[in-house]
Amino acid sequence: MSELSALKQAQYHFYQMQGHIKDNKWYSHLYSHLAAVEGELQRQVESLEGTKVKILDNSAAGEIPETDRLYNVLEEQTNGFFPPDTSYTSLSRVVASRKYEDLLSEGVSPNSIKIVRVK
Repeated sequence: MSELSALKQAQYHFYQMQGHIKDNKWYSHLYSHLAAVEGELQRQVESLEGTKVKILDNSAAGEIPETDRLYNVLEEQTNGFFPPDTSYTSLSRVVASRKYEDLLSEGVSPNSIKIVRVK
């Protein structure tokens, strides 16, 4: 099975799963965690098919484009907000969101986490 076939099959199963949870009262919460997977599958399929991946740039003149922006994920500590370690600094928006989700899954309160743009 080719990589493209495997990704398309994963998309198919993703949409099947989405159909199974659509009537769940917590659907929006469940889907919020799956949205990144859906987007990444689509990006990889488009990349392998040779279709151009579109990145919207809504930045104003003189502003840094979204694709070049960097973020730090900070956790509240006794003396302020600091990155838990160096892997939480200078991240793209998508990676910063994943790090945020990682901290939440470790039991850190959302009130104790900040995402700060550094560039």
